[in-house]
Amino acid sequence: METQGKAEFIIAEAKDAAVIGALRQQIWRATYRGVYPDEVIDVFDFEKHRQRDLAKIADPAFCVYLIRSSEENIGYFIFQNTGSSVALHSLYMLPAYQHRGIGKRAFYIMEEYGREREIRQITCSCNPHNENALCFYRRMGGVVTHTDIGNENKQEDEVRFSFDIEGVREAAQPRMLFETDRLLVRRFREEDAAALFAVLSDPEVMKYIEPPFSMARTEAFIRQAGLCEPPLVYAVVWKATGALIGQMIWHDWDEGVKELGWILRRDYWGRGIATELSAAAIEKSERSIVIECSPAQTATRRIAERLGFRLAEENEELLVYMKEK
Repeated sequence: METQGKAEFIIAEAKDAAVIGALRQQIWRATYRGVYPDEVIDVFDFEKHRQRDLAKIADPAFCVYLIRSSEENIGYFIFQNTGSSVALHSLYMLPAYQHRGIGKRAFYIMEEYGREREIRQITCSCNPHNENALCFYRRMGGVVTHTDIGNENKQEDEVRFSFDIEGVREAAQPRMLFETDRLLVRRFREEDAAALFAVLSDPEVMKYIEPPFSMARTEAFIRQAGLCEPPLVYAVVWKATGALIGQMIWHDWDEGVKELGWILRRDYWGRGIATELSAAAIEKSERSIVIECSPAQTATRRIAERLGFRLAEENEELLVYMKEK
């Protein structure tokens, strides 16, 4: 049995084939409605799927896992030793358990399996209409080796990926943007959601920005703004403890201009962190930089002015400070 936090990867037995089939239909309904024909999802042949999964459970070339959390079955994971590769057949979780690092752990299991057998490659295929899966495979270092899209039946569309086993863990690690004496500024990862929620749910922190975030909105924000290419925001980590204490906004604002900003946990205010971040970003950048803020954000205004930004635009709702290269 393999564990990742509260998630457990349990080697499936023959009795679990029916459980996997039930999970498959439930997950396909959430993932592939509008992609697979309705009859494939709704008129689900449980016995056919049970027999297929039974065959894989009995075949020593396959590894079949149930994924559980707190005694609840939340997904399944199947891969095959083809001799030349570790071929991922299925990696599915209920929507509520996605974006928690469980898929990453599944890749680590395949990586360890391959290393033990001197297999250098992981392969998989993905329906290109499953955008979450596409993004995940790219983040894990997948290289596209084949595409077949535009079929009349969207279920037949396919993208194939290949992964170098040596690079799986490296690809899964957040890449650092820069560090300072006290801080690491790195790429977000899915597991950061709880720590970021503690920041973005604080009404005082969000007073001049937007309404406090829910957990669901925080998770979506990380996916959409932190895990995109290139990212729009980066995680700010306190080096002494490894705690995530906020986010840094760092993305294109206009041609030749980057936007800089920050949202920090309230108990880290007043320590010069925003100034430290901004000074490092200025040193790193080869482009002009803007900082946007509300006229009421006096602390941000003072930092911008102290670092040599000039007030470039002004209205009742927004100030734009510019530092030109």
